[in-house]
Amino acid sequence: MRVEKANKRNLTAEVGNVREYARPHVLGGERPGDDDAAVPQVGRGRARPTKRSKTTPSRWPKALAERKGHFFATMPSGQAGLWKRQGTSSLPIFPVYLFTRRRAKLRASWPMLNHVEAAVARGWGPATVQALERALASARRKAIRMTAANMAKATI
Repeated sequence: MRVEKANKRNLTAEVGNVREYARPHVLGGERPGDDDAAVPQVGRGRARPTKRSKTTPSRWPKALAERKGHFFATMPSGQAGLWKRQGTSSLPIFPVYLFTRRRAKLRASWPMLNHVEAAVARGWGPATVQALERALASARRKAIRMTAANMAKATI
């Protein structure tokens, strides 16, 4: 998190994140997919036998591609992946991993703006009045001290 506080000269404060990838998570929107995002397919003979099973390193794309009957290809539809032949003939084949560059749609998951608006509505007015009163009191004391010092110089 990055926080820039307000001061006398700059009356704006900023709270944010320096990581650009966090923006869609906070505000909602789309996040681009990775170039090499491999989505393991679930089912018998695929990367993950069940949805709950863990994909171990021995079942990762590179390790599976070294096995007989597995190959990387891009289909005429444009879908790239790691595919497996079902037997000794060239067809049928089925996907073991699919590679995707799709964009993920994210909903806003961090209500920072709501928190800031509520905090400003709750405390901005009283805090501003208190700060102005403190500044005026300080200015009066300074003016009185300067006046007293000028009078002392004038009498010497």
